[in-house]
Amino acid sequence: MLRSLLPTLLAAAALTAGVATAAAAAEPERLSVPVKVGDLNIRSEAGAKAALGRIHRAAVTICGETDSKQLARQAMIDACVRDAVNTTVAQANSPALAALNGTPMQATTLAAAR
Repeated sequence: MLRSLLPTLLAAAALTAGVATAAAAAEPERLSVPVKVGDLNIRSEAGAKAALGRIHRAAVTICGETDSKQLARQAMIDACVRDAVNTTVAQANSPALAALNGTPMQATTLAAAR
C-alpha cells in the first residue's frame, strides 16, 4: 500500500506561498507532485533518508524556495514545506520515516469487542 500511496501524498500541500484573497483563504488550493519511492526500502534508515529527501524536494517544488529578503514570505514557505512533509510522512505509515522526520507515529489502540 505504501508504494501506491506516496506518489500522491503531497496533495496536502496548500497554496504556494502566494498572496491569497479572503475567499481563497477559506478553501486553499491543493497541489500534488509525484514522489517515487518504489526503488527504496523505507524500512531501512538509508531508504527512509532517501525518501525523506525526495519528499522534501517535492514539497519545495510545490511551496517554493525560501527568500531571506522577504521574511513574511519566507515564513509562509517554510510553514508550507513543513506541513506538506509532515502530512506526507504521517500518511506513509512508516516508523523509520517518521523517526527521521522527528514526527513519531501516533500509537493506535485497538479496542477488542467483548
